[in-house]
Amino acid sequence: DFEDIKLSVKMLRETAPDIFSTTIAYPLPGTKFYEQVRDRMMFDSEWTIDWDYTAENKLLFHREKYSTTFYRWVVRWLHREWKSQKLKAKPGSNFQKLRNTAELLIVRLLVRFLAVVPVKPSIRFRPAEGR
Repeated sequence: DFEDIKLSVKMLRETAPDIFSTTIAYPLPGTKFYEQVRDRMMFDSEWTIDWDYTAENKLLFHREKYSTTFYRWVVRWLHREWKSQKLKAKPGSNFQKLRNTAELLIVRLLVRFLAVVPVKPSIRFRPAEGR
């Protein structure tokens, strides 16, 4: 939920880790999460997923509340927050710090906007046959 994301940002600011990475959950073959997603998905007729090779990340499915675009921008927001903390801690170009601050404000605003945009699911979920 958006409140959880804001808590993650707060923790990132407070801890200021030396190294940071985040991603969107992605079902990988051989994992329980993969099996759960595979067994519950019913695909639109427009496209199907090649479960052996998904380089285009087509499995980034729409959730009930937020779109895939929202989650991608949240990842950018987290990275920009981390970079902002790193720039504050080191001496350097004021232009670089100003540019990062401007980018951070834009990303924050975009994420807040995307959080309230209605989502039209492209993939519907239902129990797998026989379950």
